[in-house]
Amino acid sequence: MFAVLLLIYGCAAPNQGDRLLSRDGEVRVPQATVFPMSLDDVRRMTRDGKTPSDIIAELDRTSTVIDLRPSQVTALLEAGIHPDVLDWLHQRQLDALGDGWKTRVAQQQQEHVKDLQRLRNEMELRAFSRYPFGYPYPFYRYGPGFHFGF
Repeated sequence: MFAVLLLIYGCAAPNQGDRLLSRDGEVRVPQATVFPMSLDDVRRMTRDGKTPSDIIAELDRTSTVIDLRPSQVTALLEAGIHPDVLDWLHQRQLDALGDGWKTRVAQQQQEHVKDLQRLRNEMELRAFSRYPFGYPYPFYRYGPGFHFGF
């Protein structure tokens, strides 16, 4: 009966909040989730009188990538968004596209290496099945099976 009461009391204990323990034993509070900004947020920050460096810092902190079309640029300039902010957004968009291509190329290279390894393994198996007593001369010393020669 005492164990059941202790279990119920342990479940009813107040929540200690979201805390994480690191390997060092120190308590860390998890970081709040950061969402990327939209063009409306950039317009709002411009209306509020934020400087271009503040807007760029906030865009960088939130890792925002906005897909800007050339037809939108004139409307954004007329809305009062500073050209430096638009330049930064454009550069960020190019960097994101470049990272996407680099990732795709790296994946293709990994798939190519796997295909080459598979072909190599297949060719080795074919060589073993063709020569049951080992590799032919001059590789007879390195293959499996009976070894004739010096």
